[in-house]
Amino acid sequence: MIATALVTLAFYLSYLLRFEFDIPVAQFTTFLYTLPLVVSMKVGVFVFFRIYQGLWRYTSVEDLLTIGKASIVSSLGVVLVILLLYRFQGYTRSVFMLDWGII
Repeated sequence: MIATALVTLAFYLSYLLRFEFDIPVAQFTTFLYTLPLVVSMKVGVFVFFRIYQGLWRYTSVEDLLTIGKASIVSSLGVVLVILLLYRFQGYTRSVFMLDWGII
């Protein structure tokens, strides 16, 4: 539940930053259309990497590297799916870079 909210917030924040806090209607529609794909892929990859299994009290450098790997894999997965399905038509590529950096 929290992971879904954080992934959604990060993706929305990347749109806000890209469009300087004034998202055009067409891009907001694209955001809403893409959101289920982004959330399901990112949360699925995070679960696969078991990111939410440990305690923050005992977090190590190895855990940080695992989070980095999961972030890269999930972001690349989203970009590849959108590239294969839509050829980036109507999508702003910088949003995906910002999303990767925020996560």
